[in-house]
Amino acid sequence: MLYAANDCPVAETGMAINLVGTKVSPIRRTRFSGIIALAIGATTIATCMSVLSGSQRGGLLPERMVWVALNMMMVFCAHLLPVFCRTVTSVARLAATGIWMGCMVVVCYGHATFFLFSQQHAGERRAEAVTVMAVTSPPVTKSGRSPAEIATEIADYRAKLAANDARRCRTDCTALRVTHISLIAKLDALGVEVKEAKRREAAEDRQLARADRMETLRDLARDDPVTTRLTNWTGATTEQVSLLLGFFVATVLEGVACLCWYVALSDRVPETIATAGTTDEVARTTTTDRRPVVSGSATSGEETVLPDIGIEPDACLERLSRDIAAGLLRPTVADIRRHLHCSQARAVALRRQLET
Repeated sequence: MLYAANDCPVAETGMAINLVGTKVSPIRRTRFSGIIALAIGATTIATCMSVLSGSQRGGLLPERMVWVALNMMMVFCAHLLPVFCRTVTSVARLAATGIWMGCMVVVCYGHATFFLFSQQHAGERRAEAVTVMAVTSPPVTKSGRSPAEIATEIADYRAKLAANDARRCRTDCTALRVTHISLIAKLDALGVEVKEAKRREAAEDRQLARADRMETLRDLARDDPVTTRLTNWTGATTEQVSLLLGFFVATVLEGVACLCWYVALSDRVPETIATAGTTDEVARTTTTDRRPVVSGSATSGEETVLPDIGIEPDACLERLSRDIAAGLLRPTVADIRRHLHCSQARAVALRRQLET
């Protein structure tokens, strides 16, 4: 049994059959190639993201492999289920819609995991670069006493100096003058030490401020710049904005892939409708209808009318009834011609048989 492009069986006759359709226009072929390229690209990207996100889950290697396989299966189901289930019954289509929505949720969850992990890794790289810059600054040596300790000692020496100056010189004044000079020298030395301690404390304060600044820069570098600005604009947290952005990008990617596959596989017109030629005689059947091959004119510049050669009406009626019930076409002559690529007369006859 041979089949034409409209999936209606063609009765076998005693003659060799060679049905060749008209070529597809270059514009339509280019559009089809572009849609296929978009579909393959979107599916490839989604598969790579699913592999990476699955490899980051699970601790053992078998667990990661199972996650990768599960994510890839969900991607293929989400992309191809709408195409495979477009001609099924309403009940099956409803069940397929629920399964497809579940697959989309699982796939978007995996893509969001990939986005969050990639942002985290990029933030860690940027934070490490800021840390390297901070380490290059020279450390401050912590040696010597604090200004508070020195101030206490200065107070003691000033008290001693005051007590020494309060003494009256009666016999030998040289000892009092020596003590006065030594106490003044000690106070001068303590003053220099106080200045050095204050300079050291100022350097430590500057280094602490620099460390705080570097820590702030590391925190800012960990966050994505766009996410940070959206956080400031919306008032939400960084985690919430990152999660929403991940789900949004995943939804857009999956939507593009599903739409491209649906359009590419449901709207494709092959270059050759059917070619069935043999040098030997085809097995004869009881069918005696041997009408000549007559090519009809299509209503559109791109359509081709299939020659009506021994097409079994029961099979065509069964297929038409099934496709009309599935909502693929309306029971009109124009839709029947467009759907089956047949002539006007045959479309009218099929429509009458449908009404009866």
